[in-house]
Amino acid sequence: MWIPRLGALLSATVFGVGTLLGCGRQSANAPPCAWNVELSTRTLNDVNVAAPDTAAAYWTLRYTVQPGLTLTVKGRFPDARYLSFNTYDARFRGFTTNGVASAIADYKIEPDPGDVNPWRQPSAKGGSYTVSIRSTVNTGEVNALPLAPSDTPDGATGYLILRTYLPAGGPAAVQLPTVTFATATSSRTVAPCTAHNVGELPRAVTDRRPRPGTPLPNQQPSSGFHRVNASGISAFPNVDAAYLVYVLVPPAADQVLVVRGKAPSHPVGDHSAPWPRSGLDVRYVSLCSYPSIFPAPVTHNQLPNGSYDNGCRDDSQTQVDPRGFYTYVVGTESQRAQIETIPSVFVPISSAHAQEKHFLLLRNLLANNDFGHAVQNVPPDASPDQAAAVMGDYYPRATLCGLSSLAAHGISAGVA
Repeated sequence: MWIPRLGALLSATVFGVGTLLGCGRQSANAPPCAWNVELSTRTLNDVNVAAPDTAAAYWTLRYTVQPGLTLTVKGRFPDARYLSFNTYDARFRGFTTNGVASAIADYKIEPDPGDVNPWRQPSAKGGSYTVSIRSTVNTGEVNALPLAPSDTPDGATGYLILRTYLPAGGPAAVQLPTVTFATATSSRTVAPCTAHNVGELPRAVTDRRPRPGTPLPNQQPSSGFHRVNASGISAFPNVDAAYLVYVLVPPAADQVLVVRGKAPSHPVGDHSAPWPRSGLDVRYVSLCSYPSIFPAPVTHNQLPNGSYDNGCRDDSQTQVDPRGFYTYVVGTESQRAQIETIPSVFVPISSAHAQEKHFLLLRNLLANNDFGHAVQNVPPDASPDQAAAVMGDYYPRATLCGLSSLAAHGISAGVA
């Protein structure tokens, strides 16, 4: 997803890269292979755009809208915390056609006859599924997504994205589905690509304005976390996710940002499990940091040993105290050693862009209907005070603190 108000930049600068997201200029019926572009931890050195969550893996398929086109996606449910399919229009926006939204989450997918959906009932192994993407869809139809908004002209570009969060075994363990492109006169089934042309999108962005590294617009420093207006997110938003955002000005040398709140209950681990489930508040939670620059990359710091530290901390990486509260301390890699002496979770800011503003996103994914304190229940564009009123103890309270004082006296010395 993109942060709000970036839509105009996308339309003016990145709209032209759409033809590069597929497998090239092939027949409108079928490219040579499916899911050509992957965005995950294993591709971040080449593709790092649109404020990704590093616990997720995203695969993109581009298609061209034409009369009677149907895409049939056939695969097996992966072993993962979360799965979804979303279709998007040429400007990377979700939509609704004939009352049918362009998104379907794992637990809403009907399994093929005789098989089991592990998000509906316990299963040692996921069964098979079939999802159809077509121009004519009606409410109540099973496993059907709209191909494009109803007023879309023939020849326009559309996108299908497969998302997983916390796939067991990592992105490489996800068995991607086949896709059949069919019209009234032809049909062709394509297998997943064996290689991902990860360099295409960064090169296309580099050739356009604004240049990568250009500060994002309208990034005003925050007094607290506030709700992102979903209607302003124009690049591949996930309708199952809701976000609070905090814009951080690089703090002074001895300062860090401390973020505390109560952790919603959530599934444990990276395996599929039935949803919704009594006693669980949300499917997934994370806090991620991003330098406030185009094209909204996640923090991706190379460490002295050659490994990378990414700017996301998901719920599986977040310890809580006996009262169920988490404490994140956001700082630089040079502050890491001192921060790690404090009972907290270190969240890095970008080493390459340490002098830039950063924005932090707190994600709630798929809130249970009986969890009234979810981010999803905060009105769009609500102020920090309004968000805190809805979320109560679950609201992330952010305070700038002196690191040496925290290290000497503990979190309670600087944060109530």
